[in-house]
Amino acid sequence: MGFKDKDGKYRPTENNNTKGKVSSGSGKDTKNNNIDKTNAGKILDDKMKLKNPKINGKVKKSILIGRDENDMAVELTLDVDRDNFSLTGTEWDVADTYTEKEGEERARERIRDDLENEPYVFSPDFIADHVDMDNLQSQLESDVYDMNMERVNEEDDDLPDDEKLTDAQMESKAQEMTDDDLRDPMEYLQGIYGKGEVNAEAIRIGGINIDEAIDDAIAIDGWEHYMGDVTHIGKGKHAEIRSGGQIDMHNKFNMKKSIIANDDLQTVKKAWTELHLKSFESMNASQSKLAKEVIDIFENHKEFDEEDIGDLV
Repeated sequence: MGFKDKDGKYRPTENNNTKGKVSSGSGKDTKNNNIDKTNAGKILDDKMKLKNPKINGKVKKSILIGRDENDMAVELTLDVDRDNFSLTGTEWDVADTYTEKEGEERARERIRDDLENEPYVFSPDFIADHVDMDNLQSQLESDVYDMNMERVNEEDDDLPDDEKLTDAQMESKAQEMTDDDLRDPMEYLQGIYGKGEVNAEAIRIGGINIDEAIDDAIAIDGWEHYMGDVTHIGKGKHAEIRSGGQIDMHNKFNMKKSIIANDDLQTVKKAWTELHLKSFESMNASQSKLAKEVIDIFENHKEFDEEDIGDLV
């Protein structure tokens, strides 16, 4: 079949005897040309997409990968919740570990330093329990009495002669005012210096039983409270968290002591670079394949336990 163009020339159509072998203009093979090659990759992508992936049946799993060249134990967490691929991590300083006894000794030194240099980090009630309150009140009383006596004199000067107080009456009134002011010396000082300085002034004026305060701080909060993010890492040792969340994964693959294979580490590193926070829906075929490889790596390694860090010390 065919048709005549406006010049009267006969033009074959795609259903003539050429049987689809030659186009009308290009001379190229057009068999199966009905496939849109621009969509070929997308068809493959759709087949390869990960749908609601899980790691050992869960959406999150953490594994310990080893001790890096900076003497940090590195834990990685893979999170596939919300249909995103996410890799985060936490580091522990395993070059500086300590026993419980050593940890308590360090905590005591930190508490002592805080009491001497930054007492505002403690509550006024805690400081009041350990300041010599009798001495504090005694040290304050003279100055407070003098200020109150001055006020009484000023008030008395404004009174008519027949209403003026005797010296004894003025002294008694000034003492009553002083007793009332110092009923709670800490509250009195806070009114003058504010919350930020009341502890320091109470310690400076009244003195403090610092060893007793340290003992009580440990008894109330535990020594770990004063050591920051400290973790028991097994084998009677403790270590402190140095960083967490978005650690720089590029520096976590030169290991002094590795728990997982180097090839697996490199695969995880590549995934962190290319896939972190990427949605599974938006991944192409090769990215989906990489994500699946990382999921398999995490599935095949032991769930992270903080006490396993001790094996890296």
